[in-house]
Amino acid sequence: MRVTTHAWRTQHVATRLYRVDTTTSTQHEARRLIEAGDADGALIVAATQTSGRGRFARAWHSPRGNLYVSIVIRPTLPPSESQQYNMLTALAMSDVIRAASQLAAQLKWPNDVLIHERKVAGILSEIVDDYLLIGIGVNVNATLPESLPHATSLRAEAGHLISLDELLKVFVERVDKYYAQLLDGVRFTQAWSERLVTLGKSVRVQMGDDVIEGIVENVDESGALLVRRGDGALVVCRAGEVTLTRA
Repeated sequence: MRVTTHAWRTQHVATRLYRVDTTTSTQHEARRLIEAGDADGALIVAATQTSGRGRFARAWHSPRGNLYVSIVIRPTLPPSESQQYNMLTALAMSDVIRAASQLAAQLKWPNDVLIHERKVAGILSEIVDDYLLIGIGVNVNATLPESLPHATSLRAEAGHLISLDELLKVFVERVDKYYAQLLDGVRFTQAWSERLVTLGKSVRVQMGDDVIEGIVENVDESGALLVRRGDGALVVCRAGEVTLTRA
């Protein structure tokens, strides 16, 4: 994996581009850069992954034709506001998908991007030493197997091929723009929550061994989901797996 040229101008993120054809995962490559002391400003892009994964160590189907990237940054916000990085990344990807496909992209708490209620992109964040690794997988042009009925791709939804290079360029430039706003004191909770398909819906939230069922009323400033149970109690869900259910 070597640093290579890129077609965008950014000041805060993705200032150096590393491309690799095949890897276990871009998150793994990011960890290698951290160990080598060469991670500042890194963006890692892979053509395919052999062990791509999402949240809860789930496998992420990673054939050629899609976008697999990891952004490496050094967080400056306190832990209580760390979700802002995920929020701005999700907003940026939602913006780019709307521009590329002319279709409305919605967000599903906490880190999924949907089109027509099917998953088109996912975000995985990990802390390694002093770095935040933000991995993004986007189903762009590859044909998805029938075993993934709840997923979709930009090509399937838009009806035409999408340029991976252009999608990547616009995405990193939008992330950089939002990151600059973050450094200037802007917070993205409101904008992010306005795109959440989860708000107002009946849900089941799996948090470890606990299951919370109720109606999503809102999110708090940290991005936690506020779920009103049938008994009237308001439960703060800071992490978990959400399933939309029938009211």
